[in-house]
Amino acid sequence: MGALNLWAIAAIELVIMDFKYRWKNGAPPTRDEAARRNHLLDETFVLVDRLKASANISQRLVDSLELCFRESHSAEIITADNDARLKFSDRYVCKYDNTRYETPEPNLFSFNSPFGACPTCQGFGNTIGVDYGLVVPNPLLSLKDGAVDPFTRPQHAWAQKELLKYAASAGIDIKKPFADLDDHQQNCIIYGDEGWRGIKGFFEWLETKKYKLHVRVFLAKYRGYTRCPDCGGGRLRQEARDVKIGGRSLPELLELSISDAARFFDELEFSQERAKIAEKLLLEIRRRLKFLVEVGLEYLTLNRLASTLSGGEAQRIQLATNLGSLLVGTLYVLDEPSIGLHPRDNARLIKILEDLRDIGNTLIVVEHDEETIRSADHIIDIGPFAGELGGEVIFEGTYDGLLKDKTSLTARYLRDEAEIKVPQKRRKPGKEKIKIVGAREHNLKNISVEIPLEMMVCITGVSGSGKSTLVHDILFAGLKKQKGDWNTAIRQELDRGGQVFYVVPRVEGIEEVSARLREMIPGARIAIAHGQMMEGELEATMLTFSNGEADILVCTTIIESGLDIPRVNTILIEDAQKFGLAQLYQLRGRVGRAGIQAHAWLFYPKQSQLTDNARQRLRAIQEFTQLGSGYQLAVRDMEIRGVGNLLGAEQSGQMDAIGFDLYMEMLEEAIKEIRGQEIPQVDDTQIDLNLTAFIPADYIPDLDQKMSAYRAVASAQTKRELAEIAADWNDRYGAMPPAASQLLRVMELKQLAKSLGFSRIKPEGKQHIVLETPMEEPAWNLLKENLPGHLQTRFIYTPGKVTVRGLGVLKADLQLENLLDYLNRMKGGLPEAAIA
Repeated sequence: MGALNLWAIAAIELVIMDFKYRWKNGAPPTRDEAARRNHLLDETFVLVDRLKASANISQRLVDSLELCFRESHSAEIITADNDARLKFSDRYVCKYDNTRYETPEPNLFSFNSPFGACPTCQGFGNTIGVDYGLVVPNPLLSLKDGAVDPFTRPQHAWAQKELLKYAASAGIDIKKPFADLDDHQQNCIIYGDEGWRGIKGFFEWLETKKYKLHVRVFLAKYRGYTRCPDCGGGRLRQEARDVKIGGRSLPELLELSISDAARFFDELEFSQERAKIAEKLLLEIRRRLKFLVEVGLEYLTLNRLASTLSGGEAQRIQLATNLGSLLVGTLYVLDEPSIGLHPRDNARLIKILEDLRDIGNTLIVVEHDEETIRSADHIIDIGPFAGELGGEVIFEGTYDGLLKDKTSLTARYLRDEAEIKVPQKRRKPGKEKIKIVGAREHNLKNISVEIPLEMMVCITGVSGSGKSTLVHDILFAGLKKQKGDWNTAIRQELDRGGQVFYVVPRVEGIEEVSARLREMIPGARIAIAHGQMMEGELEATMLTFSNGEADILVCTTIIESGLDIPRVNTILIEDAQKFGLAQLYQLRGRVGRAGIQAHAWLFYPKQSQLTDNARQRLRAIQEFTQLGSGYQLAVRDMEIRGVGNLLGAEQSGQMDAIGFDLYMEMLEEAIKEIRGQEIPQVDDTQIDLNLTAFIPADYIPDLDQKMSAYRAVASAQTKRELAEIAADWNDRYGAMPPAASQLLRVMELKQLAKSLGFSRIKPEGKQHIVLETPMEEPAWNLLKENLPGHLQTRFIYTPGKVTVRGLGVLKADLQLENLLDYLNRMKGGLPEAAIA
């Protein structure tokens, strides 16, 4: 075998002596030059040694490599013919793309440490963003039926049309429930596809409109904690997620169920050296996973949040932890550990307790479960009854001894002398019921159940089967979402000693409202007042409430008469769409007298469109604001209506409520915005660009004809008139010279600028062009929306002018053509009503 010539080279900092790399014309290098220089250094190596392969070069090779590592922490060995190359480094560097990683240490793999936590979510795994569970609140609805909640709002109906159009082109069934669509189809709908920007793109577009208050409120309805886009919920930084054992990273391992994780670690194999290092750690991991499997928790994933566990699951995890600690000589005290456990799981619990006992521990268990009592080595029975009749030791000894005791009530049940009798007759279910369809959460797998009302309903099953999830996370959370949190607001008001107005539009049904409040808030003192009461009775009722002898006054609008009650800071108005704006103003004025933040809740029924009364109120609001642009006001009010407002209908199909203060703030901002969106009128527009725009003497030699041509151009009001002038000149005088053509283009620019409210166009310095204007910023935002995104960033609005950045560096004729293009785009997308 021929001898190989080996070269060892290392990359170290190379000081380039050539002066041109350091300075150029007495100045430091530019950023681009510095980048090019650094790139050259990346590919620059220093020859450290040259060796011929033989048996006696070992020491010299070691010395050369040590020099490389000492100076640059890396080395490369290549053959003389550059046929083979070996890379070495004493750092964690990828040999393919030179990506450098942090030195692994415990903190790197802990999301509780700033060093290891994902920088985007700070180790929480979630970030505040669009919660698609709120965007698609009812996945059992189809796309056609309005599964995407924000697209059901009138102001965003265009998005619903785009979605249905995309679904048709992509072959997605628009009549199929959203939950039944496959993962790919759901991801395309949410995150976008070719020809469809997705729900995500829709919200990204809305983010650009956040300067509008009603848009911010609209976005807030769909915000929540969502999975971190960077770590995908893994919580760790990228460097930690790139470290893998057995082909899996730490977050990937945590996504496994306990049974799969136990199987993974049982089958994990290392080299002899690594196996020696990981021996004790693997032993501990396998043992703890084994305990969790033994207590029946093999179905749980390792990253399951403790707050989502059932009582029985949490109990068994705690016991498995104690069992895994292998403590000896410890006293364990357990208070009814079988609570929440199915009888199937009792045997597992008892096995854990016996294992703890067998390794040398003492267990004291407070329990009345029969299987636990039978398994106990020693029993102490306390009684004979509860409360004052208890507190005595009835029996102490073994289970067999307890069975023979004649005074113990517990023993009577164990001997089957006493029993809980099964009812011979059971109540039959009525027609009213709560129906839960397609429940999916934690352990629940798309189940549907019916719960009959006015009955005692028992939900049972083995521990961890999803009982608590069904009751708390599905049923309770769903009902709370439908009813809203206004009753909580009432309780908070009453808890602090305040009082509440509950206003209804008419006397009919006022007793039913009162009865409903008594059911929702037991113990509340409720008074009723309305205009059909006798004068003395009404006065007594109002006096009773004023003296603080009632908590809630359910009434009609009689409280507008000037009643002042300082303790009232909360008002609820039912069927708010039936009240006029002036009435709501007066009602709002009755609360908030104690210097405490007042709360007003407006309730609306389920409706799909504006009622006639709502339309009348819309016209009243238009008259109230004294604005001519009623169409724009209507559009914006319907956007506000999407979160609940004075116009009535709530599109989500659920009763909604919003503070009256917030509504008025939104309405005032909308009015202000509409006023500010009017394009101002300017008397004339002056063009001060450095252009060659005139009629040459050799083109129209006759002075009178030339002056007549100038007057025709100056009096032209439209682009069409300018085109007719150009055609006339061509016919009479021949092809127009560049200067004459540019004159007509300048006049076209002047017409455009005047119609858009710009009074002067002039250069600013050598780089920018300024459009002077008296318009307000909302009007400019309306114009700017018609420009492409990459152009919008070039326009900067400040009061009195709009600066077009960078346009001044172009030649004058290009400045003119670009300005014509920009202003035509602005005017093309503008409603005619907005142009004065």
